[in-house]
Amino acid sequence: MTEVHSTQAKATLFQTATSERYQRWRLVKDKMVARGVVAGGLSIILAVVLIFFYLLYVVFPILMPSHAEVVGRYDVPEQVLGNTVFLSMEEQNEVAVRFTDTGKAIFFSVATGQLIRVDTLPIPEQVQITSYAHGGVDKGVIAFGLSDGRAVVVKHDYKLSYPGGKRVITPAIQYPLGAEPLVVDKQGQALTKLAVKLGDKNSTLLAKTADNRMVLSSLSKKESLFDDEGTWESTDSLVEMAADDVDFILLDKELRNLYLASRAGDLTVVDILDKSKPEIKHKLNVLNQGVQISSMEFLNGDISLLIGDTSGVMAQWSMVRDQQNHFSIEKLRAFKVSDAPIITINPEQRRKGMLAADANGEIGIYSSTAERELIKEKIAGGKPVAVTLSPRANAMLLQTEDGKINHWTIENEHPEVSWRSLWNKVWYESYPKPDYIWQSSAASNDFEPKMSLTPLVFGTLKASFYAMLMGVPLALFGAIYTGYFMAPSVRQYVKPGVEIMGALPTVILGFLAGLWLAPFVEANLTGIFALLMVVPLSVMIFAYFWQFVPEQTRHKIPDGLGCGSADPSGDIRRLAGFSVKSDYRSLVF
Repeated sequence: MTEVHSTQAKATLFQTATSERYQRWRLVKDKMVARGVVAGGLSIILAVVLIFFYLLYVVFPILMPSHAEVVGRYDVPEQVLGNTVFLSMEEQNEVAVRFTDTGKAIFFSVATGQLIRVDTLPIPEQVQITSYAHGGVDKGVIAFGLSDGRAVVVKHDYKLSYPGGKRVITPAIQYPLGAEPLVVDKQGQALTKLAVKLGDKNSTLLAKTADNRMVLSSLSKKESLFDDEGTWESTDSLVEMAADDVDFILLDKELRNLYLASRAGDLTVVDILDKSKPEIKHKLNVLNQGVQISSMEFLNGDISLLIGDTSGVMAQWSMVRDQQNHFSIEKLRAFKVSDAPIITINPEQRRKGMLAADANGEIGIYSSTAERELIKEKIAGGKPVAVTLSPRANAMLLQTEDGKINHWTIENEHPEVSWRSLWNKVWYESYPKPDYIWQSSAASNDFEPKMSLTPLVFGTLKASFYAMLMGVPLALFGAIYTGYFMAPSVRQYVKPGVEIMGALPTVILGFLAGLWLAPFVEANLTGIFALLMVVPLSVMIFAYFWQFVPEQTRHKIPDGLGCGSADPSGDIRRLAGFSVKSDYRSLVF
């Protein structure tokens, strides 16, 4: 007996020791889990705070106002070589060029004005330059009309090299149509107005002559096996209209439309798709009485016209297609620059913005899409003579009538963002009327960002409404079934799963649905739609026939896994064979 009691005592001591060790280990695990939960919660809070500050870091520059600052002012390089007719700079804002009325291309440093090189254009002797035009500020093409009816087309280009790891920009002058002057007017009249557009295979020059004729010269490139550069063949035609009051000429980059305007405000659009038979499409007056056009340029993309007048207003006009598929010229918007005449308009090369300068030396930078003024500054030195924006629109050069060049830097990263562009209707280019559009980017620099948040908000609300329209009934019926009809052995797995899904963010569920469920639904779309009809019908048919199954067989199947038997006594009501319980606390939701 003594041995038995000793064995029982040892067993009791062992169980007690084991229980104590278990309790200690359980307390350790509880503390570890508690600290882990706290650490996880704090980590989530920290992650949310960091995400908030990151979003604030990304969004904050959008809220900053645009501004410009003068960083240099120096004498016009080689001013004795002629007056500036065109001013430009390359993408890195290091080298600029000014073309003169004596046929010189003068390259100089943007920062200091130091001369880099001077190129002489192939202008014949005893011939004068009577007009000039650029073939798009982003193309670097300049055309000079001559007094003998010919024209010289040049292109300024810049080559990058890195000798010794240092960037070196080497400027050069190219002749895309050949170094020899092109005959535009065979009658030899001086070209008083000029427009040019170059393409890979086709190019077009349009000129107004001294005797008021509009000459259209279309060039087609003919390639040869023995000549890598090829030759250009010219086809000439006349635009049948009175040209004595044509003061502004523009050609779009598609070589389809020609825009002619007089200072009085008469605008004419000519279809030159068939170069041999130009056809006048539209004629209208774009100004109020007593006002004259003082400058005209294309907005980036050559879809819209920017017309500045003597009252200091700059308006955007564009070709608009109506519901009957007819085109008309409509004014999309206007900007009040100042009370002085606008003498030059410089569009940005990669966005829908522009710089306008008036006769008093006041400049303004505007965004057409946002329809707002971004920067307004006064330039020292009086009336601007030539103005250029850098390709990235982060710098500008302005030559004033006092013989100085002003170098400015520009901070204007997000000009297209405004309350109007985000929430109001905007009249975009090529659209028949103002509308809410979301299309933030495209592959072309000519693209106009469309960032209206209204379609996104209404789209989210609409998607949420339809999702709730389908999801709320399913959720309620699923909760009722789980709480009242499902067997406890099944509910103990379903209920935790539903609770875990309720704890997951909807963004995660949407991500999983898009990543896994959407491809499955797409591959089985017919079956998914068939379920909406087959499942309810099958349940009703099964419930109907279930009452004819022997009662002994029905009782073998637990409630929740199958249908219960009918109870004619009425003590416990059964609906469609399902057992109804009164424990409301068993509801999942």
